[in-house]
Amino acid sequence: MADTKLKIRPFDAAFSVFVLIIVVAVPYWYLHRDAVRQKEIKVFKDNKLVAEGPLDLNRMLKVGKMDIEVNGGRVRVLDSDCPKRLCVAFGWISSPGESIVCVANKVIIEVSGKSGEEDFVAMSY
Repeated sequence: MADTKLKIRPFDAAFSVFVLIIVVAVPYWYLHRDAVRQKEIKVFKDNKLVAEGPLDLNRMLKVGKMDIEVNGGRVRVLDSDCPKRLCVAFGWISSPGESIVCVANKVIIEVSGKSGEEDFVAMSY
């Protein structure tokens, strides 16, 4: 048998670098794509928008007799005077489409923005 030596050609090296860049860049983009999308909160009282703003800005809001905390990219009802305090027990929300509703105070807190997943509408006949 003939002794064959393998040589790396310039095209092979360039192709290998290209594949390596793709293998690193695609997962990085996939994992960090939500950081580009701006999430925000909207607070409604009696069906009227009373407060809105970015979810990544830490602050405290007072709506009626409710204390709302926005911290670390999430939001919760810190304190409320409603009878069962279910809005307080609900805890933190941070994903678009999630909401906290306090029926006694007529307050809705919702997170809006893009979630990275396409919204699907189902229809049946």
